[in-house]
Amino acid sequence: MRTNGSQRTAGSGSDGAAPSVEVAVEAIMAATADHLYGRVATADLVAGRLAFLVRWPRVLHAGVAAVLRTQLERLWSAGWLPVDVHQVARRQADEVIAGLLAAAVAEATHQRPAATTHPRWFAQLRQLDVLDGWSSDRPYPAQWADRHGVDESALLAATVEAVTLALRLPVLPAVLPPPGQGGVGT
Repeated sequence: MRTNGSQRTAGSGSDGAAPSVEVAVEAIMAATADHLYGRVATADLVAGRLAFLVRWPRVLHAGVAAVLRTQLERLWSAGWLPVDVHQVARRQADEVIAGLLAAAVAEATHQRPAATTHPRWFAQLRQLDVLDGWSSDRPYPAQWADRHGVDESALLAATVEAVTLALRLPVLPAVLPPPGQGGVGT
């Protein structure tokens, strides 16, 4: 269900119950579409359409992780590598967005067996310094936000900006297989 900034998405927890992760993902993607097409500024989206998620940090973090993972997997199938994503984010957005995307790449990579990920992929993650220091106790978006001193609203804004950027990127020639599709010798 599409809503304006003052309304909530169905199942958004307005009855006191936490919204589902699917509702969070849907809300983040709808907000991103509005931002992508220039209909609404990110700050207005976070203060309006996405404000309900701030009450539910676990759902917010899971939704952010799911949205970023989906976009990264799409970029990987379009030939994008970790360093490429980081560099274009630094140039077209800022260091905060680039860092969020780099952390998301590391998390999504670790969802695949290491043996199915090309060593050069891991080398790029080491170059970005995002492989270590993540705890499995908490979702990485929460840890990333803590490391960068941002609250949930700023995390949502960064996510909308990151996904907007990702959706604008073209297809590149494949240089390495994405995680899960090739290890040593591929």
